[in-house]
Amino acid sequence: MDLYGGFKPSFMMSDGVTDVLPGRGQLSKNEYSRKLIDEHGVVPGSPRYMQKSVEFLPLEVEVGHVIGTNEMVYWCPHDEFNSFIAASGGSGAGKSVFLEAVAGQSATHGIPVVVVDVHGDLKVPYLKDILLSSGSTSSVGLNPLAIEGIDPRKKGLFDHCEALVSMVKRAVPTLSARQRYLLFNAIETAYVAAGIEDHNPRTWGRQPPTFATVSCILDGWMRDPSLKAYRDSIAGCLASLGAIFGHPVFKRSNNLSVSSILGGAVRLDLSQLDERVQVIVAETVLRMTFNALKAMGPISANESAARGKIRLLVVIDETKVLSMGNGDPDKHSNILNVIGTEGRKFGIAGCFASQSSDHFGADLRRNISSWVALRCMDESEARRMAADMRVPASALQALSRPGEGYFRSGSRSVAVHMQVDPLEVLPPPGFAL
Repeated sequence: MDLYGGFKPSFMMSDGVTDVLPGRGQLSKNEYSRKLIDEHGVVPGSPRYMQKSVEFLPLEVEVGHVIGTNEMVYWCPHDEFNSFIAASGGSGAGKSVFLEAVAGQSATHGIPVVVVDVHGDLKVPYLKDILLSSGSTSSVGLNPLAIEGIDPRKKGLFDHCEALVSMVKRAVPTLSARQRYLLFNAIETAYVAAGIEDHNPRTWGRQPPTFATVSCILDGWMRDPSLKAYRDSIAGCLASLGAIFGHPVFKRSNNLSVSSILGGAVRLDLSQLDERVQVIVAETVLRMTFNALKAMGPISANESAARGKIRLLVVIDETKVLSMGNGDPDKHSNILNVIGTEGRKFGIAGCFASQSSDHFGADLRRNISSWVALRCMDESEARRMAADMRVPASALQALSRPGEGYFRSGSRSVAVHMQVDPLEVLPPPGFAL
């Protein structure tokens, strides 16, 4: 069974270790995880651990327990029509605990995980923390113009340039139609200058340009007498690009790659970035991974229902940042809506949280099969969630404790009153969380 369509994430590549890891046999998943950790020193999130991911399928996440009976409540994406779960709740309602539980347990199932942490307060054992900031402790960057993972047979540079301009528009809503036109042409020119040709996919492996290249092109146009009529628009473009892409995170040579995301379990800490930069970084990461998974092809219909469904779990702690970047969460091209409508076919699962269900675009919302309703931030949100959860709004308004809420899924038509349980991980001797 090849879930990755010939693409080799880093966890599938040899690391030079010859010790052969045992199969699970009759052990429970938790017992097997302990065996890998304690006896072989192989921890969740590492390439060798993820090589044994098939032993942990299907994914079953303990999200909490039923209040009154202590019966465990599970999220089992293989039982649902779609592999997306979301939580809505006000500040301090317990969303972070919920996200940590889903991300942590998915990592111990050997599933690649990427956490987009806008607030920087998610603590998940075994995930590699990557701080994206202007500080000296941040060494990793991101190039939105990278074309890694795109299948040139199905999508050309025109579509990629359009997506880049739309992304900038979401970060800078004041960008005019003329400025978008100029920006598109400048990006297209930057690819040509880098020797990357739309009609020649063999050139797509060349070093991609950066937004610094795009700015240089615009600056040259600014000085061109024949483009005098466009100078004000060009100046506006340069100002917008400078405000965002002047950030050090877009100027580094050590950039995040698709293989590093699909081959591990990582938490991207975006808490030190301006919200406009957060939008660009988060959307770039999601688009590059989605494009790569799409290029691998759909999950085979011949695979069993319990196996081979998840190539990557995406966890987002503040959906509003991505969905409301341009004030229109329902726009079909919004990356969250794209993932919602097409993600499962290519092996993407998602766990999303926000303070209001209004922050979820219509396409994404329709494809969320499991919901956790925590303490609502106001009466109107309680009424909205009550309709989805099929419980009285008064029941949601009565929620008081952090983590107390209701869980409902497609396979569980009746919502249950539950308490979200914190992630429990017993570290091996000498392993620092």
